[in-house]
Amino acid sequence: MERISPFSTELDFVDLDVDFHYNLLGVPQSSTTLFHKPRKVEKASLLYTLSDIGVLGARGGFLRAGDGQSWLCSAYGNSVHAWDAFTGRNTWWMDFAGEIKDLEILEVTEDGRKDVLVLFEEAGSTVVRRLRGDSGQVVWEASDSGKDIPLQVSTNIESVYSVSLHDVTFVGSNSAAPIIAWTDASVSKLRVNVIGTKNKLEFPLAPDAVSVDVHAPHQVQSNPHFLVHTRTKTGNRAEVYHVNLKNNDVSKAYELPHLPGLGAVSTSTDGLNVYFTRITEEEIILVDSTSHGVLGKKGDKFAVRSAITTTSDEWTLVRNGDVVWARPEGMSAAVAAAWAEIPETESLAKLLEEEAHTNPLSAYISRVTRHINDLQYLPDYLASLPSRFIGSILANHGKVLWSKKAVDLPKGQSWEVSGILVNEVEGLVEVVGSHGDVTVAKPDSGDIVNFTPPHAEAVFSHVARIESATGPRLLTVGVDGTIEGLLPGSTFNQTLVLRGAGGELKGIKLSPDGTTAKQTTSWVFTLRRYLNPNALLVAATDKTKSTLTTYVLDSVSGEVLSSASYEGVDATKPIDCVMSENWFACTFFGHYTVRDGTNRVIKGYQISVTDLYESEVSNDRGPLGDAAKRPVGRDPTKEEMEAEGLARYAPQLELDPRLIISHVRDVIGVKEILASPTIVESTSLILSYGIDVFASRVTPSLQFDVLGREFNKLALLGTVGALALAVMALKPMVRRKQTNQRWEAPS
Repeated sequence: MERISPFSTELDFVDLDVDFHYNLLGVPQSSTTLFHKPRKVEKASLLYTLSDIGVLGARGGFLRAGDGQSWLCSAYGNSVHAWDAFTGRNTWWMDFAGEIKDLEILEVTEDGRKDVLVLFEEAGSTVVRRLRGDSGQVVWEASDSGKDIPLQVSTNIESVYSVSLHDVTFVGSNSAAPIIAWTDASVSKLRVNVIGTKNKLEFPLAPDAVSVDVHAPHQVQSNPHFLVHTRTKTGNRAEVYHVNLKNNDVSKAYELPHLPGLGAVSTSTDGLNVYFTRITEEEIILVDSTSHGVLGKKGDKFAVRSAITTTSDEWTLVRNGDVVWARPEGMSAAVAAAWAEIPETESLAKLLEEEAHTNPLSAYISRVTRHINDLQYLPDYLASLPSRFIGSILANHGKVLWSKKAVDLPKGQSWEVSGILVNEVEGLVEVVGSHGDVTVAKPDSGDIVNFTPPHAEAVFSHVARIESATGPRLLTVGVDGTIEGLLPGSTFNQTLVLRGAGGELKGIKLSPDGTTAKQTTSWVFTLRRYLNPNALLVAATDKTKSTLTTYVLDSVSGEVLSSASYEGVDATKPIDCVMSENWFACTFFGHYTVRDGTNRVIKGYQISVTDLYESEVSNDRGPLGDAAKRPVGRDPTKEEMEAEGLARYAPQLELDPRLIISHVRDVIGVKEILASPTIVESTSLILSYGIDVFASRVTPSLQFDVLGREFNKLALLGTVGALALAVMALKPMVRRKQTNQRWEAPS
């Protein structure tokens, strides 16, 4: 599957064993999802989509394909792109000044090729441009200085129309659907206008109608028939209408019965014929636009395929009534994540820890009691053994256990999560939103334990985790730094360090009564460590003056990098120094005068630690600068190689392609990478999420305490089974031989 994304954030995982990887597209949109043949000579068609998060475009973008063409055209923002339908490569693109409102394919042209019509809004004007389908060059453009809001562009055999209404439900793209349809405010009437005329036709809708969708063919040679799909409070219904191009009249042909559930409808064409596929909770039917009779399947000459997006944002392909595949696209563009242990495992670990801290007799009684109580779960455990055994062999990692809709959001608004708290003791997960919404759920089943709806006046920038007497808690922090969630009588005595909007660090001291908080602000200072592999530490003493002087020298140039002097040092006793990275330490015996006004003298061993930095100024490299010290444009000399070990400067980082997994392991739109330890010492878990979801186990020190991925479990089980069969087969032979030996006469 080829994916094209406008996101620049991409993560390449090197030398990892992938546990699971969901290379997601985003939730498909019905107006930008289509089947298209990338090659004329082949009968097979591919499924294309423009998702809501920007894979092959972005939210508000457009995707169209010309009949019989080997290219697709998409638009987003102010750019128009053409893509090869078979390889996914970009063939051409054009950037314009205005914002794109619509894109359609001009099927009929004067020279037989298919061009692209693009509708723009530029500086308050409506502009329609025609682009060549093979190169993207502008053929012509037309401008309208009216104040109407441009919505969609449509064509027929003679003209090109720009529609500028904002409450339109459907606009036909060409002469196969030369109509504009919309509903009244109460969704009780459907109003239809044939493009090019001033007449308005009205058709009654169901009394309890909630929403209306219009489905029509996109091929210019198809019959001008369209279907009105109405969703009601209890189900859905469909009505088919015909357009008479001679007298510009619209008439109702037939209707499909009202069925329970949401339902969905798709359109397909074959020459002049138009077909509608209706999908309900119980069945999938195919009808002709000219008759309400359900078409039957005759042999295997054709297949009816439909791409469905469910209420749980799962994208499913159905072929002839059977589910071919399903993709959990609802996980795309994840906003937050956290690791959570299985509550049963945590409960057992807690019991074992309690038993370990009691006397042996109480621990033994507790263990026996626990085993007796566990006997009630024995039948369920035995019933789950086959699935556990198969799962251990097939390693079906990454399966979605459950999915729940937490918050109802308006269209176009994303869920902003301030923080997640996993309470492993109680087996709960608390998700805090930026507008005060709190969702508490069980991680093993997905049951919602508690929910607090969002409210507009509450805006939280982030959360802080604290430890209380009852367990971990989350405190919400507002945009202005105020803390919410402190309860009177709380025994908090902690200091929180938060990062402000300008990069500053804020230290917040929680008072013991839990009612007030003191806040101090500090800035982040970054001093760069001075690292020099040729640095040399020299310590010199002066017995007459009882002083110790340390020098840090550059052993190549002889330059003194740093020096310090200490008084009151006993030079007759041992002096030891050590140096590592950018620091050094010296120990010596001496007397020290306390500088507190008492002039007290303390004698004994002292230790002095000194750090070396490139500059005293934050984020300053000092006189070294950022220029490379390695020779540029030439190989290093023998003296440079021996003295400093310099290599020739290379402006790029050379990466060995053998260390990088292929492009299918690219995780696009990375937002965060989470790591978690495991029970096994050598292994850690990592999770990367964004548009994709990627999880893997890493072993920085290799797998010294677990079996590797290359260990063949099937071969082991087969060997054990073969040995068992061999023992069973040889057992009678051995017994017979032993019996015969007893009856043999002694020699």
